[in-house]
Amino acid sequence: MASAAKKEGITALSITLAMASKRRLAAGREWRKEGRCGAFVAAVLALAALAACGRPARNVLLITVDTLRADRLSCYGYAHNQTPSIDALAARGVAFDRAFCDVTWTTPSMASVFTGRYVVHHGLRMSSQRLEETQTLAKTLRGWGYTTAAVIGSFPVDSSFGLSQGFDLYDEAFNTSVVKDEDPARLSGELPPEANEIAQRNWLMLRRMARAYRPDDQVAARAIRWLTAERREPFFLWVHFFGPHEKMYVHLSFKQHLERNLAEYDRDVSIVDAQVGALLRGLDDNGLASRTLVILHADHGQELFEHRYVGHGRDLYDATLHIPLIIADPSSGARGTHVGSFARNIDLFPTVMDLLDLPSPADVDGHSVALAVRHPWLARLRGMKQGETYAETHLSATSIFRERMLLDGREYSFGFVRRGVRSTDWKYVESEPVPLVDDPAQAPLPSALVERKRRRELYDLRRDPTEMRDVSAANPEVVTMLREKLAGYTRAVHNAPAAPLDEASAERLRALGYVE
Repeated sequence: MASAAKKEGITALSITLAMASKRRLAAGREWRKEGRCGAFVAAVLALAALAACGRPARNVLLITVDTLRADRLSCYGYAHNQTPSIDALAARGVAFDRAFCDVTWTTPSMASVFTGRYVVHHGLRMSSQRLEETQTLAKTLRGWGYTTAAVIGSFPVDSSFGLSQGFDLYDEAFNTSVVKDEDPARLSGELPPEANEIAQRNWLMLRRMARAYRPDDQVAARAIRWLTAERREPFFLWVHFFGPHEKMYVHLSFKQHLERNLAEYDRDVSIVDAQVGALLRGLDDNGLASRTLVILHADHGQELFEHRYVGHGRDLYDATLHIPLIIADPSSGARGTHVGSFARNIDLFPTVMDLLDLPSPADVDGHSVALAVRHPWLARLRGMKQGETYAETHLSATSIFRERMLLDGREYSFGFVRRGVRSTDWKYVESEPVPLVDDPAQAPLPSALVERKRRRELYDLRRDPTEMRDVSAANPEVVTMLREKLAGYTRAVHNAPAAPLDEASAERLRALGYVE
């Protein structure tokens, strides 16, 4: 029995090493074919393949911090907010300066992470949909013998959206109100029967909102308990923190609400940083740090009034599209390094598989950026800072972002579907007026309104990184090129199946700003 098990283990190791060597040799052939390397780089690749031999099976910890901007972390250069725990993680690994999501709000962005596919292909783009059964990162790793667990911080990644596929444990115990200026005690028990209909409806809405998320310290404590008492190795653990996501204040004016959320953003980043630190200490305390691949990222960023808006999901500006991405691989010699390699949320799936020396499914849209993690200087030589991502949001076509226009004596309500391409130097965005997607009874918009409100924008990110000046008129050739790329991304669009929200779920998403 022991001899058979040993033989089976040796066979599995041989297969894994053979696959790793095959991939690296294929990479070497590709470089030579492109004329970008000679015998020296080929030799380096061969040495890298040899260095990878004998690696033990490793664990994976994926940390998602909701609504986290890269430029509010000290390790990304922010001087006014200390994030010692995330900084320490970056000192152990590689921080990507050019990392982007493909959707600027939580649910579809995380579907892209776990499928390795753009939203146009996995199809989950609205909160009224559910990710259909598909190959996910958790399913794939479970197929390779990994124990899979998730500890979730807020309702937009609830299992009802299909994101729990492949997880042995999906802990989603939400217990906290996202409404911060309402007494929770007032929401217990039952309202007096003499309360009028409006009071009863508002009370019920606030009570449902009271279970929208779980505080970061509780998320960390539950994850540490799993690491300490429940884990089986190798494991894949996903920990999702609510982090600096905006909160709701029902008794403040609109202006006061914005000011409060702006004022609290840095404080909330510091709070989640402390809990990331507690989680990483839990990894150390259990003797797991030396054999665990740790990835920290955000599902999307946050606009902090750069374009007169506080929030996310409405636009495709870099304030919400750009994300932090830190990868600490204990087997890599790279430490405390920043890389300019272009990376996307859809790249996480194939990158994890590559760093584990396991094959990735063939139908993912993402590409591994493991080379930048293991050998940053080779990534620079390879030219990996060049790249592009597709991006879209349909949240801007819902009632919460409703716009109105009077045409021929009739008022029309509409929203915008925004789609774009973000390259290293340019961003091109098309905003298409559409009937509100959460109002199925709405009639099509007249062509005159569509033509008048349709927008095509181009930003030169080298000269205008804050995206304040549309330069499409001055660069028609760039517009033409990026329009063709955009058409390619949207040629085969898939829609996930509908999964209508019950009223309690709708209230939770309403509190979080995702439905009206």
